[in-house]
Amino acid sequence: MEQLFAEISRQVSSFESIKYLLIFLAVFVEGPLATLVAAAMAAGGVLRPLPVFFSAALGNLSADLCWYALGYAGRYSRVLQHLPWLRSQESIIHRVEKKMQRHGIRILIFAKFWFGVAAIPALIAAGLLHLPWYRILPAAIVCEVVWSGALVLTGYYLTAYLGGIENILARSTFIGLTGAALVVLFYLLKKIVPRLTNRFSGST
Repeated sequence: MEQLFAEISRQVSSFESIKYLLIFLAVFVEGPLATLVAAAMAAGGVLRPLPVFFSAALGNLSADLCWYALGYAGRYSRVLQHLPWLRSQESIIHRVEKKMQRHGIRILIFAKFWFGVAAIPALIAAGLLHLPWYRILPAAIVCEVVWSGALVLTGYYLTAYLGGIENILARSTFIGLTGAALVVLFYLLKKIVPRLTNRFSGST
């Protein structure tokens, strides 16, 4: 019996690890949104807040280092062929690269905290300029601790304030269905009203 309980505990522990590994991978691919969702799940008691924070911070940091390495290795032009959304950022990357030549690592920190909008171009530009990794890494760690922590706290307390993730989903579903109904109604009115107008004007 003790062996059975030990095996169950081991399986539960491994499942817990898998959950946070999935969060790490999700944040690596889509940082802010995945972090907020994981924080909302933590507020609902599905996950624990501290492991969510560490998983999110590591996922964001790993993604940052990959973008930096992409620019450093000179693979940027090849990746552009497969990522159209990144191709649209090419002009931003070159502008950031010029600014980074003058202001250095401060541009990267500013870009990271500017809602993360210019973070990827800044990281690629840092790699293209071959800024040393021992300057990039501490800045990236500090930025991700603050950025990921802010996202986790926002998602956690916002979900708690709105009454839990189930309430948020219910409200989102209601708003989505209402919006869809209004779109359909607007479309029908746009099609039907001109026909009725033409019919009445023709009859007179």
